[in-house]
Amino acid sequence: MDAPSEEVTVGSAVKARFGATEHGAVGTRWFDGVVTRDNGDGSFAIEYADGDVEERVERKYIKPSCGGADSSAAAAAEADQPARPKSSSSQGSATGDSSDGAAAGQEGRGRRMLKPTTVMVGGFAVKRQNMYDMEEGEGSVWDRELGEGASDPAFAARQRPAQQAAPAKKKAPPAKKPRVASAEEAVRARRRQEFKAAEAAAVKKRVAYLAPHAEVLSLFGCKLPKQGGAEAVPLDESLGQPSQVGPVVMRDYQLHGLRWLSMCHHNGLNGILADEMGLGKTLQTIAFLAHLKFDLGVGGPHLVVAPLSVLSSWMTELKRFCPGLASVKLHSSDPEERKRLMATISANPEAYDVVVTTFEMAKSPNVHTQLASRAWWRYLIVDEGHALKNDASQVSQALRSFHAAHKLLLTGTPLQN
Repeated sequence: MDAPSEEVTVGSAVKARFGATEHGAVGTRWFDGVVTRDNGDGSFAIEYADGDVEERVERKYIKPSCGGADSSAAAAAEADQPARPKSSSSQGSATGDSSDGAAAGQEGRGRRMLKPTTVMVGGFAVKRQNMYDMEEGEGSVWDRELGEGASDPAFAARQRPAQQAAPAKKKAPPAKKPRVASAEEAVRARRRQEFKAAEAAAVKKRVAYLAPHAEVLSLFGCKLPKQGGAEAVPLDESLGQPSQVGPVVMRDYQLHGLRWLSMCHHNGLNGILADEMGLGKTLQTIAFLAHLKFDLGVGGPHLVVAPLSVLSSWMTELKRFCPGLASVKLHSSDPEERKRLMATISANPEAYDVVVTTFEMAKSPNVHTQLASRAWWRYLIVDEGHALKNDASQVSQALRSFHAAHKLLLTGTPLQN
């Protein structure tokens, strides 16, 4: 484009395109100003009417304010345009403020700067890139988009980060209804508390009984806990054969064994009845269980664990010597029958005074779970107790996990070669 013929001198009032020298004519407008300096290279310094100063404006972007009318579209655009924004290239206001101007545009929802690309002309929206006059003509796509220094905001690259999805709200799990214990579980819980209290009371009585022998026991590595308790209960020589035990009459040594078992019970002691074979250890034990139930009011259930060879003898002598003790045999080679027996015992443990089983059943995984984990016994009685001499054996380990307030071993050979 040829330079305008009008002469421009220092101090003359002119109109100049603000920013056109740096960004091109497209998108710029004419503003009133005064020429303050001739740079000598065909450019001039312009001080605009609003106070901005542009040090270098090419001659083709300057015209006298009284000559060279713009096209009607450009004139209308000047009337409808808002005030010219501050530019980073300006050197400050007339008051000497050197801070940069605020960037045009506003922040969108995606936190990017949105630059307006249209203007209102005569009530119509017109793209900025179409705002040119007859003098300048339409700018080329190269100048606006691809050329060096192309900075038309209509073609500026825009990056908008993806919006972050709102975190999903976790729904609170539905409130669980409190589980109501069944009648069987309630009975089991009550008996568990009862037997725990009986076991704790037996420990206190045991400490009181053994306290006078603490010095002797210390020689064997036994140390008694420091617990207070009631005084030791002596052997009751007046205790006789329970009336519910018959039809035989117990001998004197058998009555002495019964009195000794009663004394152990009152003092919380776990004993070993070691009469020789054939002297009636089974009868003495049955008489002791009858004494607990009918004389002292201490109910069962009690668990008797014996070898398979004497299982039938136990059931026969229980029915013969004391029919008042309800007994049941827990032994069967049929898995279904074992399940039925265990279900019967678990459903109503108070219905039986004595449960008789074998070593094999006690260490069987299925039966052991029922007898050891879910049941509590008043007395755990082990016949032929010398079978537990090896504490690493399966039977010994299984019986150690049984819950019982008291323990009693029966054996005719407490010491073996």
